[in-house]
Amino acid sequence: MTIAPAKKIEPPTDKAAVQASTTGNGSPVVQTGDHSSVTLNIGPQLAAGQFNYPEQGRHGPNILSNSTHTVYTMDGVSMRAEIPANSKLQVKLKMDIRKQTDAGWYYDISKISNWVNRGYEQPIGQASQLFDAEPGRADIELRFQQSGMLQIEVYEGEAKSPSWVRTVRVQKRIQH
Repeated sequence: MTIAPAKKIEPPTDKAAVQASTTGNGSPVVQTGDHSSVTLNIGPQLAAGQFNYPEQGRHGPNILSNSTHTVYTMDGVSMRAEIPANSKLQVKLKMDIRKQTDAGWYYDISKISNWVNRGYEQPIGQASQLFDAEPGRADIELRFQQSGMLQIEVYEGEAKSPSWVRTVRVQKRIQH
């Protein structure tokens, strides 16, 4: 693999007055004296109070997205959310489990971004765990060890009862 050398970018000259402004979606625009402009995309901008649950996260399909209905045991999946400023998010995962000796799911602590997990509970027949996130992007890789129906309760902002609830099927991948 060949890597091209980096090019030096010169700052604007005195004659090219630089003004900073923003586009309608909040992305910065740099205008030079000759009225040319460059829009810098710095990522998605959330409207005040808007939570976002993309279809994909860094680790695969996002279990918080309405487009994810089925995931497979031992495959990595994401639990990703974009939380607006001055807000918070809490997610509760619950799943009936068959084998008390195996956890319902697990995660690698090096693959957590902006989630704080609370204690994993596994009373007889059910696993549950709470996750909290602060403003910004939150993502974690989860892997499920047992098949079944995963119930997801999401509490947006200061909600005392779930803002929404959904179910995702966790099933074993059929080996051929």
